[in-house]
Amino acid sequence: MFLLVGLGNPDLKYQHTRHNAGSLFVDWLADELKVSGGWELKKPLLSRITSHLSSPTPHLYLARPDVFMNNSGRAVAKLVKHFKVSLKYLLIVHDDLDIPFGQFRLQFDRGAAGHHGVESIIAHLGSQDFWRLRIGISPSHLVVSPEEFVLSKFTMPELELLPSLFGDCWAEWERVN
Repeated sequence: MFLLVGLGNPDLKYQHTRHNAGSLFVDWLADELKVSGGWELKKPLLSRITSHLSSPTPHLYLARPDVFMNNSGRAVAKLVKHFKVSLKYLLIVHDDLDIPFGQFRLQFDRGAAGHHGVESIIAHLGSQDFWRLRIGISPSHLVVSPEEFVLSKFTMPELELLPSLFGDCWAEWERVN
């Protein structure tokens, strides 16, 4: 069984921000896989952690933790424990300011490289032995602080390119796994 977790921030004001690239990927994948039903999971253990979970196939769970990015570790650790998922079957999807927009990296057993959400996950799992899909958000040149940039919204042209990028990401994941 695989657990795919898309990182982001839960408030509506962050909905289409670059920092929510992981959450946007999970939404896109749910649509692509034609996930039926809602995202709500009705178990008390998880309702405080994530309100967004579904199982499109018996072997894949999709999750968007309902916590802020920098606190993702606790939610991910509880999801891993609840679903009894081996870390080698965990895929964390997140934005990456070190990768140009329109590109991605799929990697296993990699450090956080300054990404606070991933730092939190590594700390709570006690390991970095999991998959990461790093979705590039870097502009050609940065005119604001990195913190301000990641919390800014994607432009309309960028939003229009995301489905193609996400499709390439998913094709690479399927090729590797």
